[in-house]
Formats: sequence, C-alpha cells, structure tokens
Amino acid sequence: MKPTLFIFMYLFCLSTNILTHFLHYRQCYNSLVITKNAELGTHGESAACLFLERKGYKIIDRNVRYPWGELDVVTQAPDGTLVFVEVKTMTEPPANARGSGLRPEDHMTGEKMEKFRRTASLYAGHRHELVRDDRGYRLDLVALVRTAGGFAVRHYENV
Repeated sequence: MKPTLFIFMYLFCLSTNILTHFLHYRQCYNSLVITKNAELGTHGESAACLFLERKGYKIIDRNVRYPWGELDVVTQAPDGTLVFVEVKTMTEPPANARGSGLRPEDHMTGEKMEKFRRTASLYAGHRHELVRDDRGYRLDLVALVRTAGGFAVRHYENV
C-alpha cells in the first residue's frame, strides 16, 4: 500500500469515525502480505527440493524446527554426504521497476549463517547414523528468484 493512500484512508476514517474498520483492514492487509511471503517460501523450498532431486540428492527432511533454529531441507548428496540446505527465495521485480539490487543469497547474514551452522551441528549430533565418517556433513545455500516462467536457481555448495 502506498504511503499517500494509507494516510488518505487514515484521515478519511478519522473524519468518518470508522477508524476501527480501517485498523481491521490494515491488520488483514498485513496478514495477507505475510501469507504471500510464506507461500513464496514454501513454493521456493519445493522448487529447491525438485532441483536437488534432479541433481541426484535424496531428500531426508524438510522444515525441521527446533527452539533454537530451523533447517529448510536436509538431504544426502549423490556421494553420500549429509547436506543441510538453506533456501532463500525472492520474486523478480518488474522489468521497469528500480530494484534494490539485492539477490536472495544477500539475505543470508552472518547471524543467520551462525544459527544455520549451530542448528545443523545439533541435528547431525542427534542423527549421527546419517553422517558418514569419511564425508562428514556440509552446508549449502539454494537461492531462487521467482520469474514469470518458474524459478531461476543458484546452488552454492559448502557455504
């Protein structure tokens, strides 16, 4: 919602004494944005799994949640290595839009990377039967950009 439209609607609601309805509308709008982002993330994770399966990876787990962090995808690489995959998804801005120039992988901050490492390490410690002694485990990042025709995918190994 554009700020000017938001301000106009707010002032209109104040003048007509329906501020309660406006605030309810704004809450619903915010929920819709969050739902759309969650939906994009879910589609991105599914596309990442399909991409990895086509490369010979075996999907072991998805959306593993702990109080201290989450793992998007847990896989086994074709060589038997246990691989934890963080998936970052964005929509492609319209061709005429002036974007920020950010890519999905730019959202993998140092803090998020540390949380990812810690969560993967704890998962591997609890599921040691999945970790081969000669291979260990690895952390990968799959970055997706939703385009009109599907997803553009970049796979970074051993981040």
